[in-house]
Amino acid sequence: KSMYKTARKMVNQSMDAFLDERLELKDKVMDYEEKIHELQKKALNNIATQMAEDDVMDKDRSNYYLSLSRVVKAFERIGDISIEIIDTAGEFYRNIPRTTTPERFRRTRS
Repeated sequence: KSMYKTARKMVNQSMDAFLDERLELKDKVMDYEEKIHELQKKALNNIATQMAEDDVMDKDRSNYYLSLSRVVKAFERIGDISIEIIDTAGEFYRNIPRTTTPERFRRTRS
């Protein structure tokens, strides 16, 4: 439920940024993106732990875990799309080009 609420906040704030030129929301959206990644990691670890404890031959249970993993990934993608929306708002309103390099690969200024 936490991932859902966080993803929903990201979409709402990204759309506010785009529709109302509220680019100051970017930092908050980026903070939510970090939270989404933390929640994703935690959720997938919990799923893996539960899978290890359950009967792997139970097809229904296995399908449940696979479906749950796909939902977790979908929420993470919603976060990525929210970042894309707010980056597009910056490009549209302030002519700030969007980066195509994932943040973890960018050099930080020293």
